[in-house]
Amino acid sequence: MIRTILWFIYFWALLLQLIPRMIRGQRYLDRGQQDQLSALVGQVVPTWARRLLWAAGVTVEVRGREHMPPDPALYVANHQGNFDIPLLLANLGEPKGIVAKLSLSKFPFVSTWMRYFGCVFIDRGDARQSLRVLGDAQKQLEDGKSIILFPEGTRSKGESMGEFKAAAFKIAFQSGV
Repeated sequence: MIRTILWFIYFWALLLQLIPRMIRGQRYLDRGQQDQLSALVGQVVPTWARRLLWAAGVTVEVRGREHMPPDPALYVANHQGNFDIPLLLANLGEPKGIVAKLSLSKFPFVSTWMRYFGCVFIDRGDARQSLRVLGDAQKQLEDGKSIILFPEGTRSKGESMGEFKAAAFKIAFQSGV
């Protein structure tokens, strides 16, 4: 319990420390300086994710990184724990956009960084909005940007994975990745 409280304090302290860089990122975005924004995000986000994993006492062993495609890809992963996203952000190289639940778009500071690296927010209760967001994800793939998608649509509870929705496979096929 105490470790969890300390972890959340650390989480927020790191985010507050990043406010000046977040403001710089907004300036880059406003000026259309996408290369500078990408460089900033590529430096900040994986470091932030690694620090969160460290604070939680998580150790990671990565195997097979050499098999990652150099071209844009749709990364499809099951979502069984709270650390899946920091693990991916810390270990997949340059941050990939994530198809994330809409409630994360209301999360101060985190949602700003997520937008900086191409995350899209999906309302699972609104079929039209979901289709539009998946279309946005497909467009990013077609524009050469990788995306992470959790095809179960939510975090799995318990030991077994949930049913994969077909959307992940559809946008991968249609975008040619």
